[in-house]
Amino acid sequence: MDFSEMNPSGFMILINHIIKGMQMANLKVLRKKILLILSALSVVFLITGSAFAGDDNPSVDGEPLTINAMPVLGLGEYGTKADNENNANTGMADGDMNFLISNNDPAHPIEFNINVPVANAPIRSGTLRMDVYDVDTDNAGDPEIDNVYVNGIYAGTLNGSNNTWGVNIFDIPIGGLKQGKNLVQIYVDQGNPMRPHYSVQVNWGIIKLAPATGIQFSKAWFTPIAVTRENYINAFAEISDPSNKVTKVEVYDGTTYLFDLTDPDGDSTWSGQYQIPAGWTAGYKGSLRIVAKNASGTVVARWPGITVK
Repeated sequence: MDFSEMNPSGFMILINHIIKGMQMANLKVLRKKILLILSALSVVFLITGSAFAGDDNPSVDGEPLTINAMPVLGLGEYGTKADNENNANTGMADGDMNFLISNNDPAHPIEFNINVPVANAPIRSGTLRMDVYDVDTDNAGDPEIDNVYVNGIYAGTLNGSNNTWGVNIFDIPIGGLKQGKNLVQIYVDQGNPMRPHYSVQVNWGIIKLAPATGIQFSKAWFTPIAVTRENYINAFAEISDPSNKVTKVEVYDGTTYLFDLTDPDGDSTWSGQYQIPAGWTAGYKGSLRIVAKNASGTVVARWPGITVK
């Protein structure tokens, strides 16, 4: 590798990855010697290198900053401060938690799992709270865009200021959580794909379940799971409704209303039938939603969709 052609940011990323590797190997004596050499080289590059747009201190990309302690978990809260997942989803650390990560880092995106050991998590809403550093959404000319996903569902974008710590909170709708591992992913600087313009650090994440309400979906399903266009599907929903307040149950394709479910015998099992339109695109239809409505609002649930042939 020709170091004379490497920019300061790239060189410092290399340094920090070497340091992380040595830290994992615990090679104390060798590490001290190499760190002295790398430190001297980094000074030369920082003095002679060109300016870098974006974050004020891009040379710390991949370097751990001060780690803020995760708050004590309260009732209905589940969290992690550990790097417990990687891009291959094998449950191994890949060095992206508690480090500044840009979108060209090999460990990008930032991901971690939060275990929610609650059986009815899929029928409860919640929030995701994260401690993050250096989110430059205050740059009016080129704001930083860091997209957040929970179990593959878009939750929103990070918000913050340059070189500043802050807590971000995102709503998770009913059906967005699972019992067990819930995967959180942060895709950094999506306004500048594959260019190290901005970086961000995530220290911890906490999911808080909303209290169980009196009206909940026990389960819902569509059958058959594969159907030819212009044929029929059947939809079912079992609803826990102790006060008998549910007045209507509807099926939507995203935000488009499709058909009603009914409960003629009053046993809280709602059902209905729908003919698949000839114009529906073939393939998996994962956007179907079942919505129960009552006088106090709307309860939304997500269940696996159907495959249209």
